[in-house]
Amino acid sequence: MIDVDKLDQRTKRLNDKLKEKLGLRGKTLEKRLKRAGRTLPKHLRREGAIIVQAQKQVANPKMARLIDQAALDRSFAMFRHYLKDIDPVERRKDKIINFLGLLVFNLVVIAALYLLFLLWKGLV
Repeated sequence: MIDVDKLDQRTKRLNDKLKEKLGLRGKTLEKRLKRAGRTLPKHLRREGAIIVQAQKQVANPKMARLIDQAALDRSFAMFRHYLKDIDPVERRKDKIINFLGLLVFNLVVIAALYLLFLLWKGLV
């Protein structure tokens, strides 16, 4: 039999970690996992679905007995392992660097197209 309080504590910790590490918004774990989308690997999205399903099942005593405790523990362990390696500051720096790189690339392409236009019109 699964302990409801323990499951609530674990999901709250996971919910807080998702907000802290990935900056995901949403009040519930289900909403945060939905917002994560492709930020999370496919296997973690499946594991998140297992956790959300267990949260829904635990409300009904008959359904709570059907929860696979081993699969639930594995899901939480996989999330814990994935999230411990993420550095929010490093993610933010990478996003900024990627944006600036894209911006510089676009400026170079525009400058090259402008130069080709000037050559085509014979102005250079």
